[in-house]
Amino acid sequence: MASSVSLMTPQEYVDAVAFHSTQANIDTLYPGHTFEDLSLFLKKHSSPHHDDAHASASDTNSLATLLTLGRDDIDRQSFTHAEACIDALLRQGEQKKPHILFLKGYQSPTWSACVGAFCSIDPQYFNSHLSFRCRRHYYSSPTLPSASKNIIKLRITTIGSREGNNRVSERNQNAVDQLRLRGTSAMRKYQHELFRGARFAAGDSVVRSYTNLDEKHFILEQDMTICLSRLDSSWIVSTDVGNDLSEGPEGPWLTQGDRSHLLTLTYPTIQHHPRIAFKLQSAPTASNTVFRKFPQSASLLPQDYGRFLDKQSLASDPFYALHDLFRFAANSEVQFLNLMEAKIADETSHNSLNREKPTLTNLLFFQELLETHLAQLRRNVKVIEQRESLHWPRTTVEPQNQLRATTAAAEELLEDAKYLETHATALLKRCETGMSVLMNDVMLAESKQAMSQASKVAKLTLVAFFYIPLSFTTSFFGMNVVEIASDRLSVWTWFATSVPIFVISLLFLFVDRRHFVWLRKGGLLTWCGKFF
Repeated sequence: MASSVSLMTPQEYVDAVAFHSTQANIDTLYPGHTFEDLSLFLKKHSSPHHDDAHASASDTNSLATLLTLGRDDIDRQSFTHAEACIDALLRQGEQKKPHILFLKGYQSPTWSACVGAFCSIDPQYFNSHLSFRCRRHYYSSPTLPSASKNIIKLRITTIGSREGNNRVSERNQNAVDQLRLRGTSAMRKYQHELFRGARFAAGDSVVRSYTNLDEKHFILEQDMTICLSRLDSSWIVSTDVGNDLSEGPEGPWLTQGDRSHLLTLTYPTIQHHPRIAFKLQSAPTASNTVFRKFPQSASLLPQDYGRFLDKQSLASDPFYALHDLFRFAANSEVQFLNLMEAKIADETSHNSLNREKPTLTNLLFFQELLETHLAQLRRNVKVIEQRESLHWPRTTVEPQNQLRATTAAAEELLEDAKYLETHATALLKRCETGMSVLMNDVMLAESKQAMSQASKVAKLTLVAFFYIPLSFTTSFFGMNVVEIASDRLSVWTWFATSVPIFVISLLFLFVDRRHFVWLRKGGLLTWCGKFF
C-alpha cells in the first residue's frame, strides 16, 4: 500500500462500525441493525496481542499467512500476532506488490479490527463471514449482487467416514434416523458455543454444517470468504479451516455416543492436474509436517497456493489470483456429488424395491441437501460469468499471451462450475424420479395387498353362503315353541326345509345380479299377470 494513503486505526474502524450499527430505521434510509452483532464482537478488541495470547497452542500457532505475489515467485510469511502481520503488509504496500492474506479459522476481534482498518475492508465482509454470531436475523443476507461485488463466498465440503464396524453395511433405517437426530442436536450445541465464542480460541476451525448421510459417511461444510481490497489490489481470504478439528469445542464428528469405538476419518480433497505425478518431485519432511487427527486438505492451501499457476499473471490479474480457491472448492464439490450419486443409486436401484419396508426418508433428505448445494453452485457460476463486469484493478497491463492464458483459465473454471451445476441438477432429478418410482411401487404393493384382502373376504363370503342358511334353519327348529318342540317332527323335516333355502342361497351367489334387473322394471308383475 502506498505510504501516502491515509490509514485509520483499528479503534477508529471499530468506532465507525459501532456508530453505523446505532442508526435506526426512524433516523435514516440506511439503518445499521445488521451490524449490531459485529459491533459487539469488534468492541472486544483491545490490543494486537490480546487475542493472540488465547490462540490454540497446536500446529505452528499460525493464525495468518501472507502471500506476496512476485513476478517470479511467491513469498510466504506466517504470523501469530496481528501487529507483525500489519507491519509486513505495510512493507509490501510500499513495494507496491499485490498479495493474498489468508486468515485461518476462528477470527479474533483484534485480527478483524487490525486487518479491516489497514486494508479499509467493507465491514459487510466480516459481517458475512461471521454470520454465525447473529442474534437476530433480518433476512437481508445474502445481499444483492450489486451490493457485494467485492465479496465472494465459496463453500468447501469435507467427506468423513466411520470405519471398523461390520454392521455399518447392514440396512437399518431407524439407526440412520436416530444418528441424524443426534447429529442435529449436537450441531445445535456446537453452533451455540460458536455464537458465544467463549470456548473458541483464535485459529480454531469452524464448521458451518454437519450432515450424516448414513451410518458410515458424513460431511462437513466450511466457508471461504474472499474480499478484494481496492486500495492496493490485495486479497483477503477468511477460511474456516484452521487448527485440527479435534481441538476447540466438541462437534458431532467427535461426540459419537455408542459409536465411539469406530475410527473416524476425513477424506482428502483430491485435485487432478495434468501430469501431476511428474511435477511433484519432493514430499514434505517430518520437520515441516504437523500431525493432525482430522487432517483437511484445505489447511494446506496457503502452503501450496499457486504452485502450478503463472506467477506473472498472478501478480497482474485479480481473478486469476483466485484460481486455486475456485478450483479447490470445485474439487471438493465433485467428490461430494460423486458420493451423493452412489448413495442415491443405492436408494433407487432395483434391489431397493425388494426391501421389506421401502422409505422415502433418505431420498427426501438427499433432495434437500442437493438443493442447498445447487443454489451455491449457481452463485459460483454467476460470479465467474460476471468476472469482467467487476472492474477489478489490474496492477500491470498484461501481454497478449498472458491475457490468453488467464482467459483460458477462467473459461476452465466456468466449464467446471457449469459441469457441477449440471451434475447436481441431474442428481436432484434422479431423486425426484426415484421418489416417484418408490411411491408408485408402494401404491402398487398396497393395491396388491388390498386385492389379497378382498380375495380373502370373498372366500369368507362364500363360506358364509354355505353356513348361514343352515345356521338359520337350525336356529329356527331349535326354538322352544309347542309346534316345533313336539315329538311329531322328524329330522327329515329339517332337511326338507334346509335344502330349498340352501339352494335359493346358492342361486343368489352364482347367478349374476344383472339377470334380476327385470325384477325392478316390472318384469315380475308381468310374469305374475300371466297366471292371475
